[in-house]
Amino acid sequence: MQYNVSFGSAFAVDQFGFVRKGTVTTGGDTVVFAGKKSWSTMAKLGIFLAITILPLVLFGFGLGFLLALVVIHYLCASDGSLSIQKSTITDVQRNGKQIKFKGQHPDSGKTKKTVFKVDSEENAQSLENELKA
Repeated sequence: MQYNVSFGSAFAVDQFGFVRKGTVTTGGDTVVFAGKKSWSTMAKLGIFLAITILPLVLFGFGLGFLLALVVIHYLCASDGSLSIQKSTITDVQRNGKQIKFKGQHPDSGKTKKTVFKVDSEENAQSLENELKA
């Protein structure tokens, strides 16, 4: 089943790298995340320096630091998806529409945390039950 979600929260970040809106699809023994995936820290740092320091040195003006951070947050993400085995998912917690859990990243093998909000309370409860099954 597919659920519309918003990755991350005001105080927590999805450690699998997903940002903003996306979907979580459950079926069989996998959970698939799909949506915008944040770029690496080094890529974002390079773009930050390119739009703040470089114009300042070359032309005498630069994009403000806060504006540059906003631009990076919204533009430095590209479409991506990730499949996680249900058997690696632990510590599933639901608080209203928000769901948190830990799961093993398929590439690195490291356990990472995720947090997202589901579009409705009923869907959040349904997704929680599927993740715990």
